Amino acid sequence: MNPAARGERATRFRKRVAELTDGSVLLSTARCGDAESLARDAAAQGFQHIVAAGGDGTVNEVVNGIAGSGAALGLLPLGTMNVFATELGLPTGDLEACWRIIQDGQTRAVDLPNANGKHFVQLAGVGLDAQVVKETSRAFKRTLGPLSYLISAAQIATRQPPRL
Repeated sequence: MNPAARGERATRFRKRVAELTDGSVLLSTARCGDAESLARDAAAQGFQHIVAAGGDGTVNEVVNGIAGSGAALGLLPLGTMNVFATELGLPTGDLEACWRIIQDGQTRAVDLPNANGKHFVQLAGVGLDAQVVKETSRAFKRTLGPLSYLISAAQIATRQPPRL
């Protein structure tokens, strides 16, 4: 579970994930980087299915933890954007359906590029894209959801002179 997830909504999601995954090992993160370490440890212990419950940042950490291990990645999309889950055609608004996909063992091979020693599954951004992701605060994302990225992009793009 994502360390940025807080508040009543996050509590509801944690409870729902615990109910859905009954009988599975459920681990929560405390800070950024934990999901990668936990996933790496789980893969080393022989777990063949590692599920990321969070958004694209959590997915990225888990991917880096299981890269090269042979473990399959499952997604329970709980983040602000869930771009990777959306691109895969997963029903991002339906955790039960996503869990059924995981339980049914439906898998799909994806490319796993590497840049600067880190793997990624959907994109690697530079320039404006990377700056927007870097500067959009957790509080802003919590308040405005996906719109927060657009507002941040507009603010960054209007800087004189442009600095990225």
